[in-house]
Amino acid sequence: EAFGVKSTFFVLGWNAEREPALVKEIVRAGHEIASHGWNHTLVYRQSRAEFKDDIVRTKCLLEDICGKRVAGYRAASYSITKQSVWALEVLAETGHLYDSSIYPIRRSVYGIPHERRTPHLKTVGSRQIAEFPMSTVRIGPWNLPFGSGAYFRVLPLGLTKLLITRHNKLGLPAVV
Repeated sequence: EAFGVKSTFFVLGWNAEREPALVKEIVRAGHEIASHGWNHTLVYRQSRAEFKDDIVRTKCLLEDICGKRVAGYRAASYSITKQSVWALEVLAETGHLYDSSIYPIRRSVYGIPHERRTPHLKTVGSRQIAEFPMSTVRIGPWNLPFGSGAYFRVLPLGLTKLLITRHNKLGLPAVV
């Protein structure tokens, strides 16, 4: 707040149901509320119907609480992978305008290593959705993560700040 920075808060429906005042406080402070699903279930462990029920339930609750449209989504543990990319079409069908679930890295439990590393429109089926992939730095043939959960904890803060600054100087938003 001291720096006038606004952010997107990806909120679990389960948490919003229990703490609606917190969601309202985030909105009053001028931040965006987006969906993180209901209870942190991995997308690739859900059927298409289960996923749709999950995101519709969460979107409706968040919109009721904050009185604003919920446009964005981020999957639990970045679990939109090659095997669950169908979820992007479901997101577009349910009125989500963007997703920030794809991590363009190679990991055993998440990631699509050859995915574009910059924000872009993605066509899935007959629909389009904006994709804001998590930020990476390219070193040789690898995309290396730097701006999320565990990486915030294991990388030195100075390195993370340097990589965010580098990203921004290239005209790219650092998606963290």
